[in-house]
This record gives sequence, structure tokens and C-alpha cells, in this order.
Amino acid sequence: MAEIDKDIERLIDEKVAQEVEKRVAEVFKAFVKKPRAAFIASKGTLDMAYPPPYSGHFGCGFGYGGGCFFHLLRPRHPE
Repeated sequence: MAEIDKDIERLIDEKVAQEVEKRVAEVFKAFVKKPRAAFIASKGTLDMAYPPPYSGHFGCGFGYGGGCFFHLLRPRHPE
């Protein structure tokens, strides 16, 4: 009987250890964020607006998240 109790205790310990390891991995995965990149296009024309999305799309292929910020100025007309 004592041998069966030891086997049951060993089995329970193994199952608990597996479950704890699984849950710790889930929590760790939730807190680990993927690297991010930011692309800023400012004080330019529409020609300057093309490189940030292309660079961002290229970064997504390598697992990066990112965002683009555009602040394009209107051309001023000479007075």
C-alpha cells in the first residue's frame, strides 16, 4: 500500500510540475512584447511619405511591430 501511495504522490508531483511550467510559460509569453520600430516622416513632400511604409512592411517580415507618423506640409505658393 505504501508503494502505491508513493507512486500516486510521484504522479501528482509530475502533473503539478507540468501544469506550473505550462502556466508560467503562458504568463511569460503574455508579458514579452515583440520589438517595435517607429518611422516618422515630417517636413517633407509626398516623396518623403513612401519610405516609412516600405520600411515598416520590411520590418514586419522580421517580426517587428511598428507605426508610421506623417506630418506633410502643403507647398507654399509664392506671393
